[in-house]
Amino acid sequence: MEDFLDANVTPYSLRFSGRDLWRLKSTAMNGAFELALGLNEELDALKLFVDHINFRLPENGDIQASEEMVRLVSGGQFGAEMVSYFAFYVAPTELETEQLRIEAAENTIIVEPGSYYLKIGRLCGPPPKKLHHCIARRLSVKRKTENAPLITGRKVTFGEEVTKTSLWSDIRGLFSVALDNGASVDETDIHSISVEHSGQSKFMGNTDDAGEFVVFDDALLLASNPHYRMTWPIANGFFRDGANYSSVLQDLEDIWCVALEKQLGINRSDFSSYRVILVIGDVFRRHEVRYLADVLLQRLGFSHLFVHQSAVCATYGLGVTTACVVDIGELKTSVCCVDNGISPPDTRVVLSVGRNNVLRTFHGVSLPNGITKGNEDYVDFDYTLASDVNALRTWLTDAERSAHSLIFQLSQLEKQDAQLMEPTTDQRFELTLGNAELHFTVPLRVGAVIYANLLPFRQISLTADPIRLDRPSIYHECQMSPLDASQPDDPFDDLYINMTTRERRKRGGGQGAISADTVATDATGDVRMDRSEPDVAEVQPTPMNDTQISPQARSTAFESLPNAIWWSIYQCAFTVSAQSTSETGTLAYPMAPVSQASAEELRRRLLRCVVLIGGGSCGPSGRWLAKWLTSELSSLLASTFSINAPMEDGNRPPVEVVTFDDQSDLAWCGARLLLTADSSSDMWITQSEWKKYGSRTLREKAPFLW
Repeated sequence: MEDFLDANVTPYSLRFSGRDLWRLKSTAMNGAFELALGLNEELDALKLFVDHINFRLPENGDIQASEEMVRLVSGGQFGAEMVSYFAFYVAPTELETEQLRIEAAENTIIVEPGSYYLKIGRLCGPPPKKLHHCIARRLSVKRKTENAPLITGRKVTFGEEVTKTSLWSDIRGLFSVALDNGASVDETDIHSISVEHSGQSKFMGNTDDAGEFVVFDDALLLASNPHYRMTWPIANGFFRDGANYSSVLQDLEDIWCVALEKQLGINRSDFSSYRVILVIGDVFRRHEVRYLADVLLQRLGFSHLFVHQSAVCATYGLGVTTACVVDIGELKTSVCCVDNGISPPDTRVVLSVGRNNVLRTFHGVSLPNGITKGNEDYVDFDYTLASDVNALRTWLTDAERSAHSLIFQLSQLEKQDAQLMEPTTDQRFELTLGNAELHFTVPLRVGAVIYANLLPFRQISLTADPIRLDRPSIYHECQMSPLDASQPDDPFDDLYINMTTRERRKRGGGQGAISADTVATDATGDVRMDRSEPDVAEVQPTPMNDTQISPQARSTAFESLPNAIWWSIYQCAFTVSAQSTSETGTLAYPMAPVSQASAEELRRRLLRCVVLIGGGSCGPSGRWLAKWLTSELSSLLASTFSINAPMEDGNRPPVEVVTFDDQSDLAWCGARLLLTADSSSDMWITQSEWKKYGSRTLREKAPFLW
């Protein structure tokens, strides 16, 4: 027996890497135990074990040898001896297990596809590559229309919002700066001279060496080139609205493939040796996640896939268990509450406002009428030129730093100097417009810079574009219920269970229907008792007043970011408390205060940990936004309790908004910790599983509520 085993098993260890050897050993060990007990047929068992751990035997001779072992064991020959042999010689040692973990970490890629940036990198490598998530394809015929602008949003002029909100008074009270409506730049204050003339080819990009498509920064340079069409596959956190899904998936495949080959140095032929962690948005569309998984597993050919939400990954990176995560990106802002690593679907909302809207508002505030010099033509920023957009971004960053420095200086003044007029922030700015470079100085008020940063989040409908073309007045989207988003490749999903449960109740009727289907779970996770149960005498709980945690209706519109955060926190508190009470069945009145207390405690913890992440919350703009959000949420909290149930000041939960100077990669870095989780090995999706089961694997293996 030992000669047979040495001759047929040992050669595997000479051919394969540590990972494949570990898979082989696991296969052999599990197979020996199962077959020795006679639980499987010989050929079916071999296929089951090989398919279960996604390991394929390389040669026909090896398959024949393995089948011979199956026959020996399934026939009852040397069963116990083979089990002992595998347990002693073939089981992976601690050193091999550690080597396997290191190898798995080195061969793991983390991909976070955003609307404006693609963050991609190795799990064990340096910080991720932050690349523009765009592609420019060569056209067979020169196009006549212009490409879409690189900056979206509606133009806002200074003071347009004054009569609608109290933003000016908020800025005056929070930052102690004087404000007026004279921030519009006068033409006499702009000093500009033309210093250079150059050809348009400088701004259209060099197309001599460009192939059928270019990506990242090179694609931005071709935004105004009539021979190319530049597109963004993802906008506002979802696939580009109105685009063909086949073209979007092809764009994503080409962009990601170039990033892996050129930026990370991984050949496409080696993709099958790597695993990938996909970080998706907090509010997702299930069919889009299914398409992304198909691109990674089928088109690019990665061996394993792990999918998780960005907000939960951000809490891993922060080391907190409960938080309200506000992710401010370039084109969208998402709000999501997380409690113990779980994000209830009813608490997620995405708004079509971001850093791009701040940039557009700043442009309208600083140069509402563009630049004119004497009898020369009117010139202004061209949003289809990457050079103009980059120059505008640089100008905004410099203005924010100068304004933050001046605010700090004002805060150090003594009381007798408090009447000092607000200083201006004269900015020396170099702008490239078309075929000329202009140098000019623009005086900006500190309050105007803060105004441009807060207005998009204070009055969303004033600056944002609709999130979908077919809903022109809607600027947000909430997480859709699984009952409303059934996937065609997952026939036994929640919708199927819901429908079949009702049919069984109709056919059964009477007392026979009261069985395992008595309690049914709906899409929101609430448990509802069957109506055919006999009525029992119970004491009904007193109705909750507004001071208690109660479900808030899904809003048809969010006027501001604080309203969205407030709605999400209260939704999370009610949902979690409802789930905890439903576990005990029908709630009687003595238990109502217990449920209410748990909901109140969760609300307190969420208000204490509102976290701002994303590129739009870094630097001075993030600090201003955090200070303003703290004030707004505190006002909402105070008004709620003062009107309905006055409380002592000491009993009011504090509001704390946390921000960072540079934590735009927090979710990506938090995804690194997924590999260290004890249960992560059960959540990887293999190629064979995806090909066979499709979206069912996401529903069963995803670590979030699918």
